Amino acid sequence: ILNHRSAWADSVKIGVLVPLTGVRADAGEYYRNALTLAASEIAIDPQRQHKLEFLFEDTQYAPRQTVSAFYKLKNDFKVNYLIGPHGSSEALAVAPLAERSHTLLITPYAQNDELSHAGDYIFRTIHNTAQEAPFFFFFLARKMRGNTLHALVVDTAISPSYLKNMRPTLEKFGKQIGLIETYPAEASDVRAQLTKIKAQNPAEVFIIGTPINEGTVLKQAAEIGLRAQFFGFGTEGQEMLRIAGAHAEGLLYSYSYD
Repeated sequence: ILNHRSAWADSVKIGVLVPLTGVRADAGEYYRNALTLAASEIAIDPQRQHKLEFLFEDTQYAPRQTVSAFYKLKNDFKVNYLIGPHGSSEALAVAPLAERSHTLLITPYAQNDELSHAGDYIFRTIHNTAQEAPFFFFFLARKMRGNTLHALVVDTAISPSYLKNMRPTLEKFGKQIGLIETYPAEASDVRAQLTKIKAQNPAEVFIIGTPINEGTVLKQAAEIGLRAQFFGFGTEGQEMLRIAGAHAEGLLYSYSYD
């Protein structure tokens, strides 16, 4: 559609709702770099009869800020097309606004199941938790030495969705979810939660969080003497390795599958 000059003005504005500051600023930088590269490639393509203008707004990985950023793009720049948000809580916060205003929204990363039913204008380019969790936990359950998997998860919309969808697969293998501890995304100290999990004498621990979160969890788990097999998902990133260092060794995690 964008190639038809009669359908579009020469410049097409696309809003980008991503965390440029905060605990997921690394992801925002990935988006910025990729879209800058895409815009430059499109600009020199002789087959293209339009320009793309990406307008970045910082969501800070927070639903309230994401809503404010959405309204700024809509009201100040009259944007009708959005890339993002990155996180599930952010995406769920703005999906109803995008649907009501007939604003096309495509999130590359938010996996909460509810987004599949958010409306006709809401899309994503990644599988949801109902697809990933059973796939990963079919592998994970056979790796477990114990029968109980304890969890330390970030307090955002991704965690309940993932936990809900991993439970049936664990139970098929005679496993169960044990203690579930949560922490805010901006937390820099999770020792209290880890101490509660350590008291369960866990063989395995499942982590949900940003790369910064998970690096912090692995580092502080080692500091309090919590020895277990750690599992996670979506943990790739230099921040995780920078914080956890050698304590990241042995972590098993899933990555978006084909």
